[in-house]
Amino acid sequence: MTKKYKKEFCTASHGPFGKRRSIGTSICSACCNDKDVCNIDGHCSAEKFVPPTGSNLCYKCHLSGRPDSCHQLTLCDQHTVCSLQQVTNYLGHIRWEHGCVKKAVCSSLSNHGCCSYCCDSPLCNYNCSTTHSVITSPSISSTTTAIQQTLPIVTQTVILPKNIIYGDTVTVQCFVTGNPKPTIDFLFKGSRLGPNVQVDSTTNVLTISNFLPYNDGDYRCIGENFLGDDHKDFHIQGQVPEITTDFDAGQLCLNCKAVPQPLDCTDVVECGTHESCYTQRFITYDGITLFNVGCRDHDQCKANPGRSVGDVNICTRCCNNTDMCNLDQLCSSEAFAPKAGHVLCFSCPYSLVQPTQCHRITLCGQDQVIAN
Repeated sequence: MTKKYKKEFCTASHGPFGKRRSIGTSICSACCNDKDVCNIDGHCSAEKFVPPTGSNLCYKCHLSGRPDSCHQLTLCDQHTVCSLQQVTNYLGHIRWEHGCVKKAVCSSLSNHGCCSYCCDSPLCNYNCSTTHSVITSPSISSTTTAIQQTLPIVTQTVILPKNIIYGDTVTVQCFVTGNPKPTIDFLFKGSRLGPNVQVDSTTNVLTISNFLPYNDGDYRCIGENFLGDDHKDFHIQGQVPEITTDFDAGQLCLNCKAVPQPLDCTDVVECGTHESCYTQRFITYDGITLFNVGCRDHDQCKANPGRSVGDVNICTRCCNNTDMCNLDQLCSSEAFAPKAGHVLCFSCPYSLVQPTQCHRITLCGQDQVIAN
């Protein structure tokens, strides 16, 4: 076993025999400081370390907090070289992996981060800021490069869409420079993000699904590496959607409450001449998107829909230009696109006195006929 001693100990005079201890008697002490791991070179008549031709001593650690904090060694054979790879742990924090890799994979190591490389000299895989003899491919082994470490700087945040309407999907991309590559995180009003907010660990894009009034507020983007951190604050504010109308005479309209999509509604009603068909898209207190469809007074169509108890209205649109116009993709609802030859038909029991009393519809196939 070798040890590190202070220089004062190395310059002191010692006889051939030291003080007897429980572990034995010291018969030789030698110091060196000409290179890393110099005390492997046969001092005190120890067997000198002679690596096989083409092999090198390299640092080997599975995960290290810093590039220079690995203290274990291994011998890379003639078919491999020393390597340092920037990786992330299960929490997304930057770590480093030291070891040996085959020369054929060296050209792809740069994809693991700016502090990832191969090198072919003893104990070369220990630092990101020191010049190395770097291997970039199996046929190139003498390119010299220097990598400079820098603090994170948050340069820009991009919020889309620019004009946010409640119910929209909002994305925020935060651009951060730095070496090693910084990790990116977000905060909302100084706390963790809400249940409808997700951050993609690969692209570092924050996504807010079904943006609601409680998502309004101040956010912070944070970039961090082991040298330090930086942040940028920004504000996101949604708006109540405008209501659009298209008035005409009374028409047949879909008439259902709280359906997943307007095309799931099979009930119709004839609106009065003072009414329009309408579609309302809203989100329940537990985050489910549903639709109301039916008839609404022209004056109500012009009014601000506001917010009902427990639900958030994110879109209301009125129309009255065709029968069942509230089936026609209002408020970003799904398109009604029947297969060729299929048509909408009234479908009621034969017990009705008048055909006009039927208010239920269905989709007739191309091999079916409409009967009264």
